[in-house]
Amino acid sequence: MLVTDFRTVISNPITLLYFNGGTLGVYLGVIVASLQIWRKRQRLQLEEQEMLAGSWAIILTQSIYQMLAVLLNDNNTSSEVITLAVLSVVTLLILWKLIAVKQALLLYTLSYLIVAFLQPLGIWQTAVAVSLILLSLGLIIQHERINVGGKK
Repeated sequence: MLVTDFRTVISNPITLLYFNGGTLGVYLGVIVASLQIWRKRQRLQLEEQEMLAGSWAIILTQSIYQMLAVLLNDNNTSSEVITLAVLSVVTLLILWKLIAVKQALLLYTLSYLIVAFLQPLGIWQTAVAVSLILLSLGLIIQHERINVGGKK
């Protein structure tokens, strides 16, 4: 809200704790957080196990969020079943069979896009854009780590 509604923040600073600034505020927050992670990536020097755990955390968080969103929102039955089935199968496949972080993130991102197309609002939802930004950041960092750093 500091960027989108400065007058309100000046007159009532406590609003920063309650409001996110709307869709623009969410996008700005995700972009700033992504840039901060990107800027600090060299200093963190994450090892392979840490990258794997972080990627699994991203995938599991996204899966759980999407599954709960499907179950708690009022969607048509076919959309709910397809979303739950695709995300469940992909998440289990990634956790049990894929060890390569880059392939796991790529597979999950592609599956997430397929599921998003089947949602009533399609890919034009704020949650889809935020998820794609974060998943893409993970893919970019992992790609850079493998190709520049020489680690798998």
